[in-house]
Amino acid sequence: MVGINRKTLLKNAAAVALIFAAAFAGVQLGKGFRAHRMQESTPPLSPETPASKLDDGRVFPDVALQATDGTGMTTKSLLANRGGVVLFLELGCPPCKEMCERWQQFIDAKQLGDIPLWGVTFSPLAEIEPYKAANKLSFPIYCDTGRVFMSQYALSSYPMALIVGRSGVVEWHSYNALDKIDLKQVAEQLSQ
Repeated sequence: MVGINRKTLLKNAAAVALIFAAAFAGVQLGKGFRAHRMQESTPPLSPETPASKLDDGRVFPDVALQATDGTGMTTKSLLANRGGVVLFLELGCPPCKEMCERWQQFIDAKQLGDIPLWGVTFSPLAEIEPYKAANKLSFPIYCDTGRVFMSQYALSSYPMALIVGRSGVVEWHSYNALDKIDLKQVAEQLSQ
């Protein structure tokens, strides 16, 4: 009887040690993923840093996106030969939130006029509307469910704001949520 209890005790202790080791490894991996995803410790890139294939002077690609109501659309239809401001964001990213809030302030102050503005995220569709409500965002945010911008256009840093002119060419981009935004210049770039 004593041998069985000791054997059982050793098995239980080994199982508990294994569970703790797995939990610790999971926490460490989670910390690494969040740090990478949220980019908190990474300084913002300057607008000149070529981190993606969406740099100034490049044609903005036609990519299929999905709205929160399940409707499919393309970036070409959203731009509709009038251009627009496109914000790339991850919903758990503090600098992305700050970027969205700054653009929302322009909307709230009616300073954006008829300049089209929309966001693109890779986050799950179900998280978009709660995020918009919590942050009082009125502009649409679409989901790149196929992660096309990430896989084919090397978009891996967030936030990223783009101005796409009427011709479909990227006129300006920035990875810095705190960049000064001149709405007169935005309107001029959209007309190109």
